[in-house]
Amino acid sequence: MPRSPSVPIHRTLRKFLPPALVEASARATGAFQRVRKVDAYALVWSLILGFSAGKVRTIAGLRRVYERVSRTTLEESSFYCRFTPALVRLLRQLLDGVLQQSWG
Repeated sequence: MPRSPSVPIHRTLRKFLPPALVEASARATGAFQRVRKVDAYALVWSLILGFSAGKVRTIAGLRRVYERVSRTTLEESSFYCRFTPALVRLLRQLLDGVLQQSWG
């Protein structure tokens, strides 16, 4: 059986949640008012992909995933203060959009 061409996973993921959509949604939901050291796109993907890594999930572990993804370091408080009701609204809005894309 012929092998299908390899498609890098990041290209597939960007199709579902392009950076411009994530950043616009982050501003619209109030999760991010302005550009700071924490990148909305990197944070969203760190939460999505980082949550499934390992047996024990901690906020500190998610912060380490974010730092690897974004290639930046953050003070704990800069990361932890992002866990707000506005971040929940952002993640919910993005999930709704992905489900609509997938199931019409």
